[in-house]
Amino acid sequence: MKKVLNYTNRNDAITFSGENSEVQIKVIEKNNLTLFSPKIKIKENKFPEDSLIYIQAYSRDGYVGEPIYYGTILKPKDIFIEEPHASPDQIRFRFKIIENTENKLKKILSINDGIKPWSPGKETLLNVGEGKIDSIFEVEVMPNDIPSIIFKSGLGIKADLKNSNYLKGIIFTAALREILLKYIIESDRFSECKIKREYEKHFTQIMSEEFPKKFENSDNKITEWIKRAVARFSDYEIKKGKSLIAIMPSSEINISEKLTYKK
Repeated sequence: MKKVLNYTNRNDAITFSGENSEVQIKVIEKNNLTLFSPKIKIKENKFPEDSLIYIQAYSRDGYVGEPIYYGTILKPKDIFIEEPHASPDQIRFRFKIIENTENKLKKILSINDGIKPWSPGKETLLNVGEGKIDSIFEVEVMPNDIPSIIFKSGLGIKADLKNSNYLKGIIFTAALREILLKYIIESDRFSECKIKREYEKHFTQIMSEEFPKKFENSDNKITEWIKRAVARFSDYEIKKGKSLIAIMPSSEINISEKLTYKK
């Protein structure tokens, strides 16, 4: 008989980000496959030592994997799991702690969803990745998640982007328009989004005016604001005293040289 899980008495106070987080799910890519391995060290007295740990991988494009047993609170497993159906850039995790009992009805003591791969680096306002998508690239904007440009796997555009200021200028500005429009038009959906607040803060600073609100501005005003915001962002210093527009090749550069042009 399938076990029934009871969602009472939940406790979600587990840290998943930062240098000293209790759970760090590290993701690597090897031979075009995604592998993940969690480092689990949950603080004492939060849960019974024999509580069971399960981690379930899924993808933002709809794939959901099977929950994998990762030991107990006292003795968590430290193993790499191969996940062939989710790219490193789109993989997310569901983390569950379940009571260890012979009863058919088991309590879920903690459940955390939408966990991103652990990273020690500083997060930016825009991520770049690859995934199994139908179009050449898509812009993903989800509440409380950093917006991402996802390129179709196998085309190599993500790698090309690192070496091409030309591609960066074209793709980043196109993505930015979509991100800003979504944050404004779907303001209710992103009302509690921390990332949206970071965008608001950044563009309020570089524009020297308030971030537009959907119900206080007409569609034409919003469109005009986005145009000005993208133009201002393109001319804004982003790295080592250079702006996005400054690193773009001019019309004097031959088309065959534009992709790898450096300035």
